[in-house]
Amino acid sequence: MRYVLFVLIGLSAFTLAEAGGLSAGSSGKMSGIV
Repeated sequence: MRYVLFVLIGLSAFTLAEAGGLSAGSSGKMSGIV
């Protein structure tokens, strides 16, 4: 159960970070890593 929670939190955090980066125009670091 703990693993599932970590996965969900990670996915939601990544989605929020990606959306925030795209809206702020600073998704260069994310795109570079991924």
